[in-house]
Amino acid sequence: MQNRFISMLKNYIRSAFRNLQRNKFYTFISIFGLAVGIACFIFIFLYIQDELRYDRHHSKANRIYRLVEKIDTEGQGEESVSNPLPVALALQTDYPKLVEATVRFFNFQQPTLTLGDSLQKFNEKHVFFADSTVFKVFDFPLAAGNSGTALAAPNSIVLTKELAKKYFGNQNPMGKTIKLEGIVGLKVTGIFDDLPD
Repeated sequence: MQNRFISMLKNYIRSAFRNLQRNKFYTFISIFGLAVGIACFIFIFLYIQDELRYDRHHSKANRIYRLVEKIDTEGQGEESVSNPLPVALALQTDYPKLVEATVRFFNFQQPTLTLGDSLQKFNEKHVFFADSTVFKVFDFPLAAGNSGTALAAPNSIVLTKELAKKYFGNQNPMGKTIKLEGIVGLKVTGIFDDLPD
């Protein structure tokens, strides 16, 4: 019985290869279509996996939302994450049971940072202004400083370990000042621990 099954299977495989050789054009179309389908599946799978994994290391990830404003200009809909400043307060006032805390981020495009009275200037790409509530919403571990008070005072700054080493070497950066655009003094109140990818 088993030999008969194996013999039948070999016969089917031989027959399939003969048909593939006879109809080369259709074989090419079928294999090409299958390859494109598999490639699309892989790309879609990787995209969805990345989207579902994004920022999942935060303990409140299932309750964190990003507010996007849709602007309709001349029939063209554009989405923007730049919202008016009063929106955060309005959300907390109008929906106190739903909105526990709000955080506003502002990406400062490549500011110049200097150390105290130093003439050495640094242009950094990823500098963000954030509300003091950032640590209530996001779980960014601090290697130094207190997440409850790190951004409570005006003109406070929290650095990554990499930037702290770049600016201060092996010195303790806590309490030191970095000038933003040579004007505003920012006091170092915290150092981020290594952030997850």
